[in-house]
Amino acid sequence: MHVYVYRKEPSNYVKGLQDGMIDEYNWWQIQHLLGNTKRSRQILNEAVPLRGVLNCFCNQPLTAGNSKGKKNYYWYYKCNSHYTINLSANKLHTQFNEMLDCFSLKPIQLNYLHNKAEQEMEDQLRNRKQMLVQVEKKWKEAIAQVDTLEEKFINNHVGLETYQKWYNTYKSQEAALRNQKEQLQDNNNAKWQLFHTTLPKLGDIKYLYESATLVQKQEFVRRVFNSKLYYLAGVYRTPYLLNLFFHNTLILKEKGLLIIEQPGKKIAKNWECAPGGN
Repeated sequence: MHVYVYRKEPSNYVKGLQDGMIDEYNWWQIQHLLGNTKRSRQILNEAVPLRGVLNCFCNQPLTAGNSKGKKNYYWYYKCNSHYTINLSANKLHTQFNEMLDCFSLKPIQLNYLHNKAEQEMEDQLRNRKQMLVQVEKKWKEAIAQVDTLEEKFINNHVGLETYQKWYNTYKSQEAALRNQKEQLQDNNNAKWQLFHTTLPKLGDIKYLYESATLVQKQEFVRRVFNSKLYYLAGVYRTPYLLNLFFHNTLILKEKGLLIIEQPGKKIAKNWECAPGGN
């Protein structure tokens, strides 16, 4: 139910005592679709990488804040629509990292990825060889055009103005083709070495996440969970998960790290949360 502004207290929604006609989650989803929920301004901060991409149960992206302890500042996630929700950032980050460990790919997935990537690599290198032949031919033609132009200028077959105009055009084309040719002539052995060094790391999702920039981390969360990841009762929850990571969903559930829910089906809970997210 909606509580209006009273003195210094802001307006807010609180859980009523009577049973609702629809569950609270779906009510908030409807408010979101109707545009009745406000979006918070997102501020990037490495201390709270999930700010703006992790949602409250009401579908509102969580923001973040910190409080001063005896020695340090302690970060927490909070919802602007539910002021009593304070979730310990340390706790959420630890659980999220454990979840990423479970996302690591199986050997059979890595083997499939390796074979597909290797085939793509071979196709690209084969195309580079074909392109190199075409570029070298055009480059030689551009050099011939410059030589022909200079010969005509020396023999007074073209004037200075015409010579300068076409000389700059031909030299520009020749320089661009020469640069393209040199790039296509790069050592393929170095590319294969990089391929075999980097590819095994793709299976370690936690490593990839920790190596990413803050913007890349947030994009990862959006894509893997389709912007539907939220946190409730000590567990991450989502109605969507990228198919690539479905192999360990039972383990994730057993460890209390992630629950995959049917869209629109949420458990009924008292949404009040103690400081620290406990």
